[in-house]
Amino acid sequence: MRSTVIDRRALLWGAVLGFGLALTPRLAQANTQLLVSTARLPDRRFAVVAIEPDGSVRFATPLPDRGHEPVIAASRGEVVVMARRPGRMLVVVDLIDGSIRRRLAAPDGRHLYGHAVFDTRERLLYTTENDYDGGRGVIGVWDAADSYARVGEIDAQGIGPHDLALNPDGRTLMIANGGLLTHPDSGRAKLNLSTMEPSMSLVDAKTGALLRRLTLPSELHQLSIRHLAMGPDGTIGFGMQYEGPAGDTVPLAGTWAPNGAVTLLSQGSAAPADTRNYVGDLAIDATGRYLAASFPRGGRVGVWDLQDQHMIGLVAAPDACGLGNEPGTDRLWIRDGAGAIGPLAPHASLKRTTITPIAGLAFDNHFARL
Repeated sequence: MRSTVIDRRALLWGAVLGFGLALTPRLAQANTQLLVSTARLPDRRFAVVAIEPDGSVRFATPLPDRGHEPVIAASRGEVVVMARRPGRMLVVVDLIDGSIRRRLAAPDGRHLYGHAVFDTRERLLYTTENDYDGGRGVIGVWDAADSYARVGEIDAQGIGPHDLALNPDGRTLMIANGGLLTHPDSGRAKLNLSTMEPSMSLVDAKTGALLRRLTLPSELHQLSIRHLAMGPDGTIGFGMQYEGPAGDTVPLAGTWAPNGAVTLLSQGSAAPADTRNYVGDLAIDATGRYLAASFPRGGRVGVWDLQDQHMIGLVAAPDACGLGNEPGTDRLWIRDGAGAIGPLAPHASLKRTTITPIAGLAFDNHFARL
């Protein structure tokens, strides 16, 4: 049985997230807790969906294209959704009623990679982008207080920046450069598999200066660094996708500590058939002890205990990608492509507690919590 119906009182914020059958906007207060996700609706349209603590749908706003990551600006009462590579769409959606406030596009010569982060004031939005004719990665800078005017860009210090995170200092950006050269004329084709060089760059968000850079050993140069998760102490978790032979066993997750120590995490008994050597998302729990990485192509989620750096085990979850944490607890949240959502508590069990909100809904790559 794929999912278990649970009592609404069993989860901290009304986490039996059953959708109402009607996908119509519901008026609410902007500061109410929400889970916001990109999704595919039962009618096959792509949308951004917001779910209330009681499990009802606040809104399900169709998008002009497939979205990737939703990024919430709580102080502004809005969520920004970026198109996945090689799209150019940015849509700003009202968190109260789901109305579209703005429709934006990446500048000429740039396309988006699907991820973004706000600064600490939730004024400047930083987006990962491709300068595809220049063959380099850039970070676009948008001023939300000025109608999201494009106000500049920063060199990503690598090719193919996918994800990024704002460090606890509020000044520096950690950028996951996948190392893959692409061009929209070639769709989603990867053009430099034999010479790719993934990296992580620590960059001053104000000056653009490169402060520190991490590259992998040469024998792992086809491990594309794709996703990041920030721990409470500033430790960065990173997840990777392997572009080499399918049967190879390679590390797919690691950590970069504030003191500079880098650890590539062992996968224990997990085999390439379990992981398909592809991480779709990453999360570190609010205590900083546990890290989860999703393997959507293998239908699994791996969980590590960072205290002794070992994999606790795998959780079965069909087409699971989006991961998140729960504030103040060690619980990790999983959503999957079959429309199921729910938490697990690594300290107690890797048994996943889920419900399926509505038939035909498919959660997409990432989600955000307010």
